[in-house]
Amino acid sequence: MKKPVPRERQVQESIVEALQLAGFDVKHTSAWRQKGASGVSKGIPDLLVWHPRCEMMCFGIEVKRPGGCLSPEQREAVEKGRYRVATGPVEALEAALAFSSKTRLREAESKCRKLITALRGGTDG
Repeated sequence: MKKPVPRERQVQESIVEALQLAGFDVKHTSAWRQKGASGVSKGIPDLLVWHPRCEMMCFGIEVKRPGGCLSPEQREAVEKGRYRVATGPVEALEAALAFSSKTRLREAESKCRKLITALRGGTDG
């Protein structure tokens, strides 16, 4: 029997949980989190993510369920490196790891690596 594909909302919730475990703060921009019209422009990622020790910088994550498609605006933004796409917590943590490396947030780097290893079912070292 085929495993059901999770809804984008479920994927987003698992991503937010993983990022928060790694010490990041997350702001939702996606329409399903808003009441009424979201007012968010096309091409804006679903999540804005930052670390409390580096509050003047953030990165964006566009959440897609496995097999989900990007809009033309999203595809263009991803190709230009404006934000990353994640279909699950590991991809989101990899984006957080890259951000942590660039901003020299060593503790966050370590947490991301440990969580990625745990989610992949591996061991450290």
